[in-house]
Amino acid sequence: MLPPYAKVEVRNGRPVALWLRQEMLHEAQTYLGAATERAAVEMALDLVAFRKELGDGARALQSLRLRRLG
Repeated sequence: MLPPYAKVEVRNGRPVALWLRQEMLHEAQTYLGAATERAAVEMALDLVAFRKELGDGARALQSLRLRRLG
């Protein structure tokens, strides 16, 4: 729940607000080399999705029967 003083922007009928620790956001922005805080958040979310895709691929590979060539 948001604090009572928080003004929340509404876009497409949905509230848009993020409450992030500034030092964590700055660290992510620096580490990712993002130009803006928003870009850092978007890059981090992309990395989360990519991690899931890697896990899905690894699980798919486990079901394959592999053998050496040659």
